[in-house]
Amino acid sequence: MIYSLVILDADLRTRAVCEQVLKSKLLSEIRFAGLATDVHSGMKLLAKTKPDILILGDDLGKVSLCTLLDDPKFHPSQSLIIAANSTQYSMAALKKGATDYLLKPLDHELMEEGLIKSLNKLDQMNSLAAEKKLPPMAQRLLIKNANGTYLVSKASIIRCQSEEGYTTIFCQGKYPSLILSKTLKSVEAQLKEDRFVRVHQSHLVNLDAIVDLETEPKGMVLEMLDGARIPVAHRRRSMLLSRLPSI
Repeated sequence: MIYSLVILDADLRTRAVCEQVLKSKLLSEIRFAGLATDVHSGMKLLAKTKPDILILGDDLGKVSLCTLLDDPKFHPSQSLIIAANSTQYSMAALKKGATDYLLKPLDHELMEEGLIKSLNKLDQMNSLAAEKKLPPMAQRLLIKNANGTYLVSKASIIRCQSEEGYTTIFCQGKYPSLILSKTLKSVEAQLKEDRFVRVHQSHLVNLDAIVDLETEPKGMVLEMLDGARIPVAHRRRSMLLSRLPSI
């Protein structure tokens, strides 16, 4: 996921350090979205770009950093990093939920650590938000096996594969694979009304998890989201193609 970053600070050395640090592969998810050197233009920039990360300095012209942080109308980004010449703003920064507090002159390594903290915080927030957006129960499947009971989103299922009376369900996310002592036919019965197609005697696939479709000398093969290559039985080929959008 790509996160945007804005700097609000008239001290241009803050931008110089930040631009150098953003060259790190560890920070490839961050994109620089703009710089403002005073509070007035900074507020306009924040409203326009709505950045995920804000680096806020203490060189803001007529408005002090403490005044800005204490202003109830000032709502910083999800991750706030303070860059200041002293620690006098630390309490105000803490109240605003700052992710990090860096002292000038800015150290490249400490800036990198602060931005990594921001990425971790943003990833965690997005994970929590995703968990709250659970699909309706009708779009989930209760799976029971010898190890326990699991509630899995049908959309997270990549494919199902049968072998010797057992079926393995391969998923994205928390449960990468679940083995059931059930036939593929019984699993298919629970998924047949969704985006699932039986392409082979041993394989049931989620159409939305197909990455590529290839025609080889021995027949058609599907490349799946988990990297698996699934053969398509000749007699099931037409049915599969009829379920795929085409022009």
